[in-house]
Amino acid sequence: MAELTPKKSMEYLKKMGVTSLDEEEDNNLALSIGGLTYGISPLEMAAAYAMIANDGTYIEPTFYTKAVDSNGNTVMQPNQKTERVCSVETAYLVKDMLKSVVTSGTATYCKISGMDVAAKTGTTNEVKDRWLCGFTNYYAGAVYYGFDEPSHISISSNKSSGLIFANILKKIHANLEGSKFNRPEGIVNATVCDDSGRLASDKCTNTHSEIFIKGKLPETCDAHENTYLICKDSNLLANEMFSPDGIGFDNAINHILKGINNLEKYCKVLVIVTSEIFSDGETYPYETMQYCKLLGQINQILFNLSDM
Repeated sequence: MAELTPKKSMEYLKKMGVTSLDEEEDNNLALSIGGLTYGISPLEMAAAYAMIANDGTYIEPTFYTKAVDSNGNTVMQPNQKTERVCSVETAYLVKDMLKSVVTSGTATYCKISGMDVAAKTGTTNEVKDRWLCGFTNYYAGAVYYGFDEPSHISISSNKSSGLIFANILKKIHANLEGSKFNRPEGIVNATVCDDSGRLASDKCTNTHSEIFIKGKLPETCDAHENTYLICKDSNLLANEMFSPDGIGFDNAINHILKGINNLEKYCKVLVIVTSEIFSDGETYPYETMQYCKLLGQINQILFNLSDM
């Protein structure tokens, strides 16, 4: 939010139907974690989550669908405001994040077999308020658990709002067909570096798969551009045969004496360094370093032993 700015964030909240914002008091970074002067009503919260469920389109909530006379003629229908808040692709990214809260996060008790469920739990300072908001492709809802006058909620009510939400959700979905969130064509998968959050390069060792909007991927990671694999025994660049959990040159010799010949996966003990190598007080740039030849030395020892 620091980059987007609280002001721009409030503009989006207004598009999502939130009417309780204080233009001056709420214009700060506390907004990002729900630090609002007057809060948001459960109805407006449910409508805001429904915007995500409706693929980025806000639909003003209503308490009726139509009114008919004694002859069955429609005499009144709601004139609901609708507004495009974000793209279908952006809405899907948020759906995917909120789905993980149910599959492996703090709201696993909201799972429904065959149904994608998105949800978010929330607790305020000093445990004076508890929320659970979420949706499926059928319904969106928000549950608030607290007091008119803010007061601490006992620890026994840890899942209070969540269990109310889960029980209602499961009951109203009991006879409905399973439904999954539809992935738009504009969503792509990419491998991301855990350290930098950017697209992984061939030097990134800690990575995971993430989804992005096509054409809006982050830049390639440059956090490890000056990172090299170094053999601990020789202090030279590791060759192509190495193992990060190798046992070292001395232990490799012991393995040889015990008749273990497949040392390629044992003899390289490596560390990752991100600056220059220091040896005997001298500094050597990586470009001038030679590759480790310990494997060749060990193979020579193997050859000599075979002639004994």
